[in-house]
Amino acid sequence: MFYFLTSAIDYNNSGIENAQMKRLSLFHKHNVPAKIATFTYARYQYLYLTRESLMPDDVVNLYDFFQNRLFYHGPRENIANFKFVNADVEDNGTNVIYRRNGQKVMQVWTFTDYTFYEKGQIERVEYYGVNGKMQRKDLFDVRGFLSSSIYYAASGAHNRQVFYDAGGVPVIVKQFQNVKGDQAERIWLRYHERSYYFDSDDELTGFFYDQLVKQDAEGMIADRSYAVDPGIYHMQQRVYTISFWHNVHTAVDAPLTGALSETLGAEMAEASRFQGLFTSTRKQSSMIAKRVKSFPIKTVPAGFVTDQTLAEKHVPFDKRQSHHIISVSRIHEQKRLEDTISAFVQIRQAVPDATLSIHGYINDQKLMDQLQKQADEAHLHDAVTFVAYTPDLTGVYNNAQLMLISSRYEGFGLALLEAQSHGVPAISYDVNYGPSDIIMDGKSGYIVKNGDIHALAEKAIALFKDNQLLRKLSDGAYKSAARFSEDKVWQAWQDQFIQPAREQNK
Repeated sequence: MFYFLTSAIDYNNSGIENAQMKRLSLFHKHNVPAKIATFTYARYQYLYLTRESLMPDDVVNLYDFFQNRLFYHGPRENIANFKFVNADVEDNGTNVIYRRNGQKVMQVWTFTDYTFYEKGQIERVEYYGVNGKMQRKDLFDVRGFLSSSIYYAASGAHNRQVFYDAGGVPVIVKQFQNVKGDQAERIWLRYHERSYYFDSDDELTGFFYDQLVKQDAEGMIADRSYAVDPGIYHMQQRVYTISFWHNVHTAVDAPLTGALSETLGAEMAEASRFQGLFTSTRKQSSMIAKRVKSFPIKTVPAGFVTDQTLAEKHVPFDKRQSHHIISVSRIHEQKRLEDTISAFVQIRQAVPDATLSIHGYINDQKLMDQLQKQADEAHLHDAVTFVAYTPDLTGVYNNAQLMLISSRYEGFGLALLEAQSHGVPAISYDVNYGPSDIIMDGKSGYIVKNGDIHALAEKAIALFKDNQLLRKLSDGAYKSAARFSEDKVWQAWQDQFIQPAREQNK
């Protein structure tokens, strides 16, 4: 079994988790056992897996593992089970308050989206003391069982959290001392009839990884390195492990001279735990290799184009929305979306029916407000739309005529590769690392000077005024994406990771 390590599978996933899910499908297609391993407490994870078309067996979570809840299919706790006979009941629809002598003693909250939850299914239960302050909160997993209880100090801070197994017996207890209640001072674990004590979540995570190694792990890939590496450093077991860098390795845009990332520095100090470091592009691998001699540096693209996508009939350009531009990126300063909007202002002046849709979840609400204000002040509120994260963007790509990328940096660019595989030409700043690897300059799009907003706009305007050239670049996009076929990427995984791991394990 190969494990891809990250913190969580969320409702909105970044490029790292999307890369993991794509890689998982590739391993499964070739009958190589693999799972994503997460360590964050995630009582909504089952719902998120469903949203991403993943099966419960595709992901192993630390808490589910120790709670023996990996495959729960039992009844769902319902508010109908609460029979508080000596209290007054106040039913507010989404929650029910129980009072005694006018004082709230308990409040039960239920899920309201009945497409997934049963009517009356309990989300959490809050218990209140005589002083009116919450003393305890029971948290229910979306699958319907009591998963955890949080106990509160008089100050309102968490002082203890308990996690239960399938029989309702505590198996993990965390003691907190800090005000926020987010850093455990001591953790107790009951596992295989033995008690274990840990001084941090990282130490517990390392123990979790150890159990995966003892169970069946052939190799591990540390994808979200800054989050998962601390757990790796606490492991007692050893297994073939590589760190996959999905982003830049220096704090500033100076790959050969800038200070190395703290995470990379720590990996160099713990080099004996890693059999290699992977990046998605030869350029970044070369840059790192010139500075890092602690372990081999290898290249495997983070994404690939499926055989199914490559075999699909190309979408005629006249079937796409005329002059429609897309940007697929989370709302984050790294993506420099203010430049995309500024370029679009110029495009709109030359091409009055041009439209722009920005697809991605919000990392920074303040930035989102600024971007919306920027569009409104340019009188583009009808031409620029912001669309929430969507797992499947096939329809978006097949409707677009152009993609703009104004990022400060990109480790690879999964969305860019997806767009090209659906025949969408792209114009990107010349930044490290992915865009110049994916875009064939002048054939599937254009690479322009970093930070040159006018160049972004100028290239887009020229394309929109030359339909023949636009169609030619669309054909080029399909061809460019074919360089990242699943066969080619799978061969790279076999050569660079799977075979070396299995050789070491002999």
